[in-house]
Amino acid sequence: MSYLDDISAIWSVTRGDPKITIAILDGPVERRHASLAGANLTDLSLQPGRSRLSDAAAAHGTHVCSIIFGQGNGGVQGIAPNCRGIVISIFREGASPGTIVPCSQVELAAAIDRAVVAGANIINISGGQYSTYGTAHPILARVIQRAASQGILIVSATGNDACPCYHIPSAHPSVLAVGAHNANGVALESSNWGEKYRENGIVACGENILGAVPGGTRAWTGTSFATPIVSGVAALLMSCLLRQNRQPNGTLVQQAILQSAFRCFEPSEECQRLLAGRLNPVGALELLLEDSPAMTREDQPTAPATSTSNIPASAAVAPTVEPAAVEQVSPSAPPVAHESEMPVDSTSIANASNGSSAMQSTPSSFAPSQDTQSAVTPSDCGCGCAGEGPLVYALGEIGYDFGTEARRDSIQQLFTSSHEKDETFPSFLKRNPWAAPGLIWTLSVNNVPIYAIRPSGPYSENAYEKLVDFYMEHHEPPQEAKGKKGAGKQQQFSERAAIPGRITGQITLLNGHTVPVIQPEIRGMASWNVKELVDSVEKAVKTLAAEKKDKDADSQPPTSDEARNSLYAVLNKFYSYYQNLGITPQDRAINYVATNIFPLQEVVADCIGKKRLFDKIEIEPSEICRPYSECWVVNLYFFQPELYTKTERKKYRITVDVSDVVPVTIGEVYKWHVR
Repeated sequence: MSYLDDISAIWSVTRGDPKITIAILDGPVERRHASLAGANLTDLSLQPGRSRLSDAAAAHGTHVCSIIFGQGNGGVQGIAPNCRGIVISIFREGASPGTIVPCSQVELAAAIDRAVVAGANIINISGGQYSTYGTAHPILARVIQRAASQGILIVSATGNDACPCYHIPSAHPSVLAVGAHNANGVALESSNWGEKYRENGIVACGENILGAVPGGTRAWTGTSFATPIVSGVAALLMSCLLRQNRQPNGTLVQQAILQSAFRCFEPSEECQRLLAGRLNPVGALELLLEDSPAMTREDQPTAPATSTSNIPASAAVAPTVEPAAVEQVSPSAPPVAHESEMPVDSTSIANASNGSSAMQSTPSSFAPSQDTQSAVTPSDCGCGCAGEGPLVYALGEIGYDFGTEARRDSIQQLFTSSHEKDETFPSFLKRNPWAAPGLIWTLSVNNVPIYAIRPSGPYSENAYEKLVDFYMEHHEPPQEAKGKKGAGKQQQFSERAAIPGRITGQITLLNGHTVPVIQPEIRGMASWNVKELVDSVEKAVKTLAAEKKDKDADSQPPTSDEARNSLYAVLNKFYSYYQNLGITPQDRAINYVATNIFPLQEVVADCIGKKRLFDKIEIEPSEICRPYSECWVVNLYFFQPELYTKTERKKYRITVDVSDVVPVTIGEVYKWHVR
């Protein structure tokens, strides 16, 4: 029984609406394949196209994409062929032809952000990274949660380790996790399961799924190929919502898929392997459209047959059926070339079509500083295409990387042979500005590089000069500050930089970690020291307190420590709790407010005299904005501890226009009391 049979009833209503967009976060896609000819696909990868990639490296992404968007030509019929597709390649080819190199969770977060900005309603991730406890990196977790709050559905594979274990991002509660069953409805031996997946997981057919690969078609098995089936069904359900003039809400669709699943209630491992149940497309549609006229009898859902009988929602599961033999392929080995061999997705985010068995060593949980990815040839735009890439306004610490061992040795030898006595390397770069372009300049968060910075154009020399200055300000405090006890240490800890620009490509660092490349906008590049910001606010607070002394008896002049502690609380929450990648308009607005001392100075100065403490940040689209602009409102909330039980707070409203590469505040800071 084909999985397409379960979908045929929905096809009588829709084969997908072009207003519904599914993002494929996977390997590169061969869009010239006959099965994808005519599909509405856009490649938003940092390096679109396949000119330097092998057919083997493009096989997994092409296969996954065709399951959703196959047009029927070339032998593959997709589930939602009329929907719009976005391709964002997060996997890349390794040094050996056909090998797949993993991406980090931070890279995945950046790709999700780009999909959100591009208007994705559903994001398909046929991969994952093994995690002992199923806990995502904080940046990735925040990106997933925000996407869910915007009604975007993320669908991700549970992995193929044949164990009760978790993968990221599928273990996140806001993600719809997908395991795999065979043609008889029995969970595959290789498909992962676990207690968390009983709440957010579904199983779909993942055995012998026909899909497109460069040069032809192939039947593959694994959770990677069950995942796009669920994404395709979700796209059809959202399309049906549009037909009823309803919003395509991902949370609503996720709940309908989970609640309509064919469940198994026996306390057995076989039942646990089915997660929350088996996919029931028509049942999910009926839940969504329960107020609409009843469907005809022949359209009613029936449970897929097992080797013995149909399985209703409360029936026991038949004995486990062993799937066909699977060739286990490690991340560094080329994909299998034979039609009868069916690779499955592996344990790391980019180990897409490569299987992982219980006999293999268990991958370690995510650790950004211990990325062991294989290096590939660095690549980025370098072609003056800055106007094409996504906007970014990112915060972090400036650093540098050599890219390759040969480049590292060359630069170190140059420094050794020509530096002056007691000269540091940053000082050498300052004295020899021609050497700075030989480095890969980086922007890091918590000592993890998230971007490379590569200036280009007529003022690139000025941009490199700024990067050297920013690095020196962070790592080499001014001479007069070194003599003060703790001054140098404080300055080093507090330094931040803001880099606005466009993402134009990607590049590989010396440790093999691949990061996006920012072509910076020099007029918006900034570096600052929190200590200096605090000093400026302290002066403003004292001036404001003096002005209000006779007008407001409740306003007491703050001490220096109060002024400093209050601003530190605000800025540290910006830099830690709200840390982000600066890609979405919301993040760009928050990051700009965190760098703009003028509105913050007014806010903090007003609050300190009232003994108010910083509470939280909220962001919302502005109801009023200038033509051809995009405006967001950043709301800052402060509270007085003695009144907090009454939930009385002071709200400050700052509006930011993010339509340009360098955001700008609009109007004045508005403030009022809220409960």
